[in-house]
Amino acid sequence: MVFAAAAWYNHVKMPKVSQERRIEYGEIEQILEPADVPRAGIGLWFQLLEERFMPLFWSNLVTVAALVPCCACVFFLTELWDTLSWLGAYVCFILAGPCVTALHYICMKVVRGAVVWWWEDYKTCVRREWKKAMALSAITGALLSGYVWAVRLVMAVNGGLGTGYLLVFLCCSFVLAGFFAFSYQQLAAVDVPFGHVLQNALLLIFAGRGRSFAATVFALACMLLCAKFYL
Repeated sequence: MVFAAAAWYNHVKMPKVSQERRIEYGEIEQILEPADVPRAGIGLWFQLLEERFMPLFWSNLVTVAALVPCCACVFFLTELWDTLSWLGAYVCFILAGPCVTALHYICMKVVRGAVVWWWEDYKTCVRREWKKAMALSAITGALLSGYVWAVRLVMAVNGGLGTGYLLVFLCCSFVLAGFFAFSYQQLAAVDVPFGHVLQNALLLIFAGRGRSFAATVFALACMLLCAKFYL
Protein backbone atom coordinates (compact mmCIF):
# COMPACT_ATOMS: atom_id res chain seq x y z
CA MET A 1 0.00 0.00 0.00
CA VAL A 2 2.82 2.40 0.86
CA PHE A 3 4.63 1.81 -2.42
CA ALA A 4 1.38 2.04 -4.40
CA ALA A 5 0.68 5.42 -2.82
CA ALA A 6 4.24 6.54 -3.54
CA ALA A 7 3.92 5.46 -7.17
CA TRP A 8 0.65 7.35 -7.47
CA TYR A 9 2.28 10.46 -6.04
CA ASN A 10 5.20 10.26 -8.47
CA HIS A 11 3.36 9.47 -11.68
CA VAL A 12 0.02 11.19 -11.18
CA LYS A 13 0.65 14.31 -9.15
CA MET A 14 3.85 15.35 -10.93
CA PRO A 15 3.24 16.73 -14.45
CA LYS A 16 5.22 15.13 -17.27
CA VAL A 17 7.02 17.24 -19.90
CA SER A 18 7.17 15.76 -23.39
CA GLN A 19 10.33 15.75 -25.51
CA GLU A 20 8.66 18.06 -28.03
CA ARG A 21 7.85 20.66 -25.40
CA ARG A 22 11.43 20.58 -24.11
CA ILE A 23 12.76 21.16 -27.63
CA GLU A 24 10.21 23.93 -28.22
CA TYR A 25 11.31 25.85 -25.15
CA GLY A 26 14.98 25.16 -25.79
CA GLU A 27 15.46 23.32 -22.49
CA ILE A 28 18.77 21.52 -22.65
CA GLU A 29 19.32 21.15 -18.88
CA GLN A 30 18.46 17.93 -17.15
CA ILE A 31 14.84 17.66 -16.14
CA LEU A 32 14.39 16.64 -12.53
CA GLU A 33 12.65 13.37 -11.98
CA PRO A 34 9.80 13.37 -9.43
CA ALA A 35 11.98 11.64 -6.83
CA ASP A 36 14.55 14.45 -7.07
CA VAL A 37 12.06 17.20 -6.23
CA PRO A 38 12.06 18.10 -2.51
CA ARG A 39 8.68 17.41 -0.98
CA ALA A 40 6.83 18.48 2.13
CA GLY A 41 4.26 16.98 4.45
CA ILE A 42 3.26 13.39 3.83
CA GLY A 43 5.14 13.45 0.55
CA LEU A 44 8.39 13.86 2.46
CA TRP A 45 7.63 10.67 4.38
CA PHE A 46 7.17 8.78 1.12
CA GLN A 47 10.37 10.29 -0.25
CA LEU A 48 12.33 9.08 2.79
CA LEU A 49 10.94 5.58 2.30
CA GLU A 50 11.91 5.62 -1.36
CA GLU A 51 15.44 6.89 -0.85
CA ARG A 52 16.35 5.27 2.48
CA PHE A 53 14.24 2.12 2.57
CA MET A 54 17.04 -0.42 2.87
CA PRO A 55 18.82 1.19 5.87
CA LEU A 56 15.49 1.33 7.67
CA PHE A 57 14.65 -2.24 6.67
CA TRP A 58 17.90 -3.79 7.86
CA SER A 59 17.98 -1.74 11.06
CA ASN A 60 14.43 -2.81 11.90
CA LEU A 61 15.25 -6.42 11.06
CA VAL A 62 18.23 -6.54 13.44
CA THR A 63 16.23 -4.82 16.19
CA VAL A 64 13.29 -7.20 15.80
CA ALA A 65 15.69 -10.15 15.97
CA ALA A 66 17.08 -8.75 19.23
CA LEU A 67 13.55 -8.45 20.64
CA VAL A 68 12.43 -11.98 19.71
CA PRO A 69 13.53 -13.54 23.06
CA CYS A 70 11.67 -10.80 24.94
CA CYS A 71 8.53 -11.34 22.88
CA ALA A 72 8.72 -15.10 23.49
CA CYS A 73 8.98 -14.54 27.26
CA VAL A 74 6.06 -12.09 27.16
CA PHE A 75 3.99 -14.73 25.36
CA PHE A 76 4.70 -17.28 28.09
CA LEU A 77 4.00 -14.61 30.70
CA THR A 78 0.51 -13.96 29.30
CA GLU A 79 -0.17 -17.70 29.37
CA LEU A 80 1.33 -18.62 32.74
CA TRP A 81 1.69 -15.36 34.69
CA ASP A 82 4.68 -16.72 36.56
CA THR A 83 7.73 -14.97 37.95
CA LEU A 84 10.20 -16.82 35.75
CA SER A 85 8.55 -15.64 32.51
CA TRP A 86 8.41 -12.06 33.79
CA LEU A 87 12.07 -12.17 34.81
CA GLY A 88 13.08 -13.55 31.41
CA ALA A 89 11.10 -10.86 29.58
CA TYR A 90 12.57 -8.13 31.78
CA VAL A 91 16.19 -9.27 31.31
CA CYS A 92 15.76 -9.77 27.56
CA PHE A 93 14.22 -6.31 27.23
CA ILE A 94 17.19 -4.77 29.04
CA LEU A 95 19.65 -6.60 26.79
CA ALA A 96 17.78 -5.42 23.69
CA GLY A 97 17.91 -1.78 24.83
CA PRO A 98 21.07 -0.87 22.88
CA CYS A 99 19.52 -2.22 19.67
CA VAL A 100 16.35 -0.17 20.23
CA THR A 101 18.50 2.92 20.76
CA ALA A 102 20.51 2.19 17.60
CA LEU A 103 17.29 1.89 15.61
CA HIS A 104 16.21 5.32 16.83
CA TYR A 105 19.65 6.64 15.88
CA ILE A 106 19.30 5.38 12.30
CA CYS A 107 15.79 6.79 12.03
CA MET A 108 16.90 10.19 13.32
CA LYS A 109 19.72 10.33 10.77
CA VAL A 110 17.32 9.42 7.97
CA VAL A 111 14.82 12.10 9.01
CA ARG A 112 17.57 14.72 9.20
CA GLY A 113 18.83 13.82 5.74
CA ALA A 114 22.28 12.75 6.94
CA VAL A 115 24.38 10.13 5.21
CA VAL A 116 23.61 6.69 6.65
CA TRP A 117 25.93 3.69 6.66
CA TRP A 118 23.46 1.62 8.57
CA TRP A 119 25.65 -1.21 9.87
CA GLU A 120 28.57 1.02 10.88
CA ASP A 121 26.24 3.60 12.45
CA TYR A 122 24.24 0.87 14.15
CA LYS A 123 27.33 -0.73 15.72
CA THR A 124 28.78 2.65 16.69
CA CYS A 125 25.61 3.62 18.54
CA VAL A 126 25.45 0.27 20.34
CA ARG A 127 29.08 0.57 21.48
CA ARG A 128 28.67 4.19 22.54
CA GLU A 129 25.31 4.11 24.30
CA TRP A 130 24.93 0.54 25.57
CA LYS A 131 25.21 1.46 29.26
CA LYS A 132 22.66 4.27 29.12
CA ALA A 133 20.43 2.22 26.84
CA MET A 134 20.36 -0.75 29.20
CA ALA A 135 19.70 1.54 32.18
CA LEU A 136 16.85 3.22 30.30
CA SER A 137 15.42 -0.16 29.32
CA ALA A 138 15.59 -1.28 32.96
CA ILE A 139 13.58 1.80 34.01
CA THR A 140 11.12 1.45 31.14
CA GLY A 141 10.67 -2.27 31.78
CA ALA A 142 10.03 -1.65 35.47
CA LEU A 143 7.41 1.01 34.68
CA LEU A 144 5.67 -1.24 32.15
CA SER A 145 5.75 -4.16 34.60
CA GLY A 146 4.22 -2.04 37.34
CA TYR A 147 1.54 -0.80 34.95
CA VAL A 148 0.58 -4.30 33.82
CA TRP A 149 0.56 -5.54 37.42
CA ALA A 150 -1.73 -2.68 38.48
CA VAL A 151 -4.19 -3.35 35.63
CA ARG A 152 -4.25 -7.06 36.41
CA LEU A 153 -4.75 -6.40 40.14
CA VAL A 154 -7.66 -4.00 39.58
CA MET A 155 -9.34 -6.41 37.18
CA ALA A 156 -8.89 -9.31 39.62
CA VAL A 157 -10.37 -7.36 42.55
CA ASN A 158 -13.19 -5.51 40.76
CA GLY A 159 -13.87 -7.96 37.96
CA GLY A 160 -13.17 -5.30 35.33
CA LEU A 161 -12.18 -1.69 34.76
CA GLY A 162 -14.72 0.96 35.68
CA THR A 163 -14.86 4.37 34.05
CA GLY A 164 -12.63 5.99 36.65
CA TYR A 165 -9.96 3.31 36.53
CA LEU A 166 -10.12 3.28 32.73
CA LEU A 167 -9.43 7.02 32.52
CA VAL A 168 -6.57 6.73 34.99
CA PHE A 169 -4.95 3.86 33.11
CA LEU A 170 -5.40 5.65 29.77
CA CYS A 171 -3.58 8.69 31.16
CA CYS A 172 -0.82 6.45 32.50
CA SER A 173 -0.58 4.72 29.11
CA PHE A 174 -0.24 8.09 27.39
CA VAL A 175 2.59 9.16 29.71
CA LEU A 176 4.40 5.81 29.39
CA ALA A 177 4.15 5.85 25.60
CA GLY A 178 5.51 9.39 25.43
CA PHE A 179 8.31 8.60 27.85
CA PHE A 180 9.27 5.53 25.80
CA ALA A 181 9.27 7.44 22.51
CA PHE A 182 11.11 10.60 23.57
CA SER A 183 13.66 9.02 25.91
CA TYR A 184 15.14 6.70 23.29
CA GLN A 185 15.14 9.47 20.70
CA GLN A 186 17.14 11.76 22.99
CA LEU A 187 19.53 8.99 23.91
CA ALA A 188 20.23 8.42 20.23
CA ALA A 189 20.29 12.03 19.04
CA VAL A 190 21.90 14.19 21.73
CA ASP A 191 24.78 13.84 24.17
CA VAL A 192 23.33 14.85 27.54
CA PRO A 193 23.57 13.37 31.04
CA PHE A 194 21.30 10.41 31.66
CA GLY A 195 19.24 12.27 34.25
CA HIS A 196 18.48 15.03 31.75
CA VAL A 197 17.28 12.44 29.24
CA LEU A 198 14.66 11.22 31.71
CA GLN A 199 13.65 14.74 32.69
CA ASN A 200 13.40 16.01 29.13
CA ALA A 201 11.41 12.96 28.03
CA LEU A 202 8.72 13.75 30.60
CA LEU A 203 8.71 17.45 29.71
CA LEU A 204 8.48 16.83 25.96
CA ILE A 205 5.25 14.88 26.41
CA PHE A 206 3.47 18.13 27.28
CA ALA A 207 5.83 20.85 26.02
CA GLY A 208 5.78 19.78 22.38
CA ARG A 209 2.03 20.39 22.05
CA GLY A 210 0.58 19.08 18.78
CA ARG A 211 3.61 17.22 17.48
CA SER A 212 4.36 15.60 20.81
CA PHE A 213 0.72 14.65 21.21
CA ALA A 214 0.60 13.06 17.76
CA ALA A 215 3.86 11.16 18.32
CA THR A 216 2.70 9.93 21.72
CA VAL A 217 -0.68 8.81 20.38
CA PHE A 218 1.07 6.93 17.56
CA ALA A 219 3.42 5.21 20.01
CA LEU A 220 0.48 4.35 22.27
CA ALA A 221 -1.47 2.91 19.34
CA CYS A 222 1.48 0.67 18.44
CA MET A 223 1.78 -0.52 22.04
CA LEU A 224 -1.96 -1.26 22.26
CA LEU A 225 -1.81 -3.15 18.98
CA CYS A 226 0.99 -5.36 20.37
CA ALA A 227 -0.97 -5.85 23.60
CA LYS A 228 -4.04 -6.91 21.63
CA PHE A 229 -1.95 -9.50 19.80
CA TYR A 230 -0.78 -11.05 23.07
CA LEU A 231 -4.11 -10.80 24.89
